[in-house]
Amino acid sequence: MVEYLKTIDKTDIDVNSITPSFCNAYHSYCSNCLKPSTVQKEMKMFKRVLQFAVNEGVIKVNPFNIKLKTPKLVYEPLSINELQKIWNMDVEGSLEKVRDCFIFQCYTGLSYCDMASLSMDDIKDGIIYKNRKKTDVRSVIPLLPIPRQILEKYNYNLPVISNQKYNVYLKALATACNIKTRLYSHLARHTAATVMINNGIELPLIARMLGHSNTKITETIYATLKDETIRTNTDRIKKAFSC
Repeated sequence: MVEYLKTIDKTDIDVNSITPSFCNAYHSYCSNCLKPSTVQKEMKMFKRVLQFAVNEGVIKVNPFNIKLKTPKLVYEPLSINELQKIWNMDVEGSLEKVRDCFIFQCYTGLSYCDMASLSMDDIKDGIIYKNRKKTDVRSVIPLLPIPRQILEKYNYNLPVISNQKYNVYLKALATACNIKTRLYSHLARHTAATVMINNGIELPLIARMLGHSNTKITETIYATLKDETIRTNTDRIKKAFSC
């Protein structure tokens, strides 16, 4: 706001002087200078301040009448080939431990905090039963050979480091593996969902594995149906419409 006020030769503005036109102009200024997600946060805060002024009786009507649209976040989940490339890369020390944890996440869909708190008590008959720390919704995940191998390697005590250091090492891992996609811990959940949906796993199953209360979150945020999947299923789609 301070920078915008400079552009109109002001250092401050009385809340009673703020009009819908001022709000629109400020929104346009932010849209030209900031990322869409940052604009969204800035406008929500601005609207909240004005509403507080209304609630306190400083102004009668909130002049902010802009309909804010939540920007669609674009993720670049890894392909199964990229996963295999990372898994097969010969790395040592801390990079090896980070690689193992990340691959474990990609094959299970566990978030960083849920992976960090995983114990043998969460595993029964080859299935991971884990209540998500964020929502307390239970994830039910089959323990596949590679994640099982990783757990056995560390005696079921994954070598988890702080999330901040983890993401720093993941950047180094991407460089070592010549992976163009930016690696970060939460990308693993997007990768897990995307690999599954593009290989015919039904959304309700993916949602249960990720610990989502419904499939809408899974479909709109985590699972990306790739164009190639549509192309390779052309015959199946054609058959579905045949008499």
